Amino acid sequence: MHMVVEAQLGISGGVFGQLAAGGDAGTFHPVFTQNETSREMARVRTHVKERGKKLLREGRDDSAKSERATYICWQYWLAKSKSAELKATSQSMAQEAKEVRDVAAEKELKALNPRTLDEICKHLDALSSQWSNLNFGQSFAVRWPDLAVATDPQH
Repeated sequence: MHMVVEAQLGISGGVFGQLAAGGDAGTFHPVFTQNETSREMARVRTHVKERGKKLLREGRDDSAKSERATYICWQYWLAKSKSAELKATSQSMAQEAKEVRDVAAEKELKALNPRTLDEICKHLDALSSQWSNLNFGQSFAVRWPDLAVATDPQH
C-alpha cells in the first residue's frame, strides 16, 4: 500500500524512498549471502543504520504524509471493493479517515483528488490480483518508483 501511494504521489522521503536511497526506514534489515564475511556484513549493517537514521530525520514530514495518504487510500480502496466484508471494513475506517483528512495539509488533500485516488486503486487492484494468483513458492517483484512488475515464472 505504501509503495503504491508513495510512487503515485511522488513522496520520495517515505518508507520506499528511504529504502531506495540506501536506508532502512527504521525497520528493514540487509540480507546477506553466504559469501560475505562477518566483517563485511557488520560494515554494511553500520552503513545502512547510519544512512537510515539520516534519511529518517530528513524524511520525517514525507513519512507522516505517506502515513496519512496511505490510510485515506486504503479506506477508499476498500470502499470500492466488491466484497461486502471489505466494504464494511471501509465503513468502520471512515471516521478515522475523516480525522486523518482533517489534519492533512490542503496541498495533500488536493493531491488526493478522485482521479489520483482511482489511479492508485487501479495499481492496487493490479498488484492484488497478481499477488492472489501466485502459486505457493512463486514471486513477483515491483520496481520502485514506476511500479513495473517483473514476474519469475520459474518460482
